[in-house]
Parts: sequence; C-alpha cells; structure tokens
Amino acid sequence: MSSVMIHQPEYLPWINLFTKISSSDSVVFLDTVQYARRSFQNRNKIKTERGEKWLTVPLKYAPWEQVISKIEIDNSCDWNKQHLLQIKDSYRTSQYYKEVLPLLEFFYLQEWDSLSEFNCALIIRISAALGLTPKFIKASELCVEGKGSELILNICLKLRAKRYISGVGAQAYLDEEGFKKNNIEIVYIAPVKMEYKQVYPELGFIPDLSVIDYLFNNGIRDFSAVVRKYSDNY
Repeated sequence: MSSVMIHQPEYLPWINLFTKISSSDSVVFLDTVQYARRSFQNRNKIKTERGEKWLTVPLKYAPWEQVISKIEIDNSCDWNKQHLLQIKDSYRTSQYYKEVLPLLEFFYLQEWDSLSEFNCALIIRISAALGLTPKFIKASELCVEGKGSELILNICLKLRAKRYISGVGAQAYLDEEGFKKNNIEIVYIAPVKMEYKQVYPELGFIPDLSVIDYLFNNGIRDFSAVVRKYSDNY
C-alpha cells in the first residue's frame, strides 16, 4: 500500500518529522506554498550549556507572499560557519559526537543559496543515516494545483497514494470526506514523547529540540525500533 507524507521543508527539524517519514513510501517537500515567517523553516533549537538556543538561517528580503522554493539565504555573513561552531561547541562532550558530526559538517562547509534546497538536502541525508529510504519528491516538480486540503489531496492523487500520513494538527483543515471519496486513508500520527539522555543534565531535560540533539546523545541506530519502543511506552 503506497503511503505518502507531505511536509514543508524545515531546518534541522525535530525528531517527530522522522517518525512520520519512517511510515511513508514517498515524502513530498511542500515547497510551492507561501513561506511562513518566524516558523521552523529557517530556524530550530539545540541544547547548549546555557539552555536551549535558536539557530536561525538569515534570509534575503522577499515579498510577503513568496513561495518557499523562491526563498534565498543571505550569505553576506558566515552564518553556516557560525552554526557549525555552535553545534560543535554544544555537543563536543556528547557520546556520539564523532559519529554524528561528519553527517552534518559537509553541509555547513559549502554555501547554499536556496533555503529549500538546503533543508531538503539535510533531511534526506539524516533520513538515510537513520535507515529511512522513501522516495523524496518536491511539490514544485509535480505541477499540482490547489490550496489547503485540496492541494494535499491532489498531490496524493497524482502519486496514486492509498494512505496519507499526517500529523494530528492537520485534522483542523483536512477535508476527510474528499479523501474518503477517493479511497485514500488518512493516518494521523501523534508526536512521540521521547525523554532521553542529553548533554548538560544539570539543566534538566529539554523537549522538542532539533533531531540532531537526539543523534548526538543517542547515536544513529535502527530508528524504526526506537519509534516502536517509545510509541509502546506512551
């Protein structure tokens, strides 16, 4: 049964994006919708010795209605080197530092113009390291029209999906009847609650950080087994 997940490309997303990827045969990067300012598309959080910290990719000015695929990174400052140095400094004492750092370092040692391309490349690489190998597709390559629930349904129809993998938040706007009429099952996946070992334990556990926080502290392992473990426990 063909399962499709559709999501906007985010910067170093949290671990729950990868739980949905683990249930999908195809992952569509939704890069044809309007860019959302102050979202996770150009920023995310890591844990430092002073607590949680945002890493934000600087962007060039763009019209308010600009779509994600057209958003450009502002490379007038060495943000990529700064982010890499902050990641190194924050996780240098983590158990799996030497295993995980090369996974990321390659991306920060080159210059990127497109935010979407950068995010997609990171997500695909992290997914591969976790043993997740769905087919990755950009919505901009599909030539599918529509807005909101209609757009999601049309993408699923284009890919001949039988199941649509979604977060629970989408229940507020998805037209479930439209999916039902087209024999597409919607599978809502709730966030997995993971509490794991972190650096700087004296600060207490900080939830909902970038997936790299989990990787540096727990390593790259059979992610499907990890998801099953936590899902069973909560």
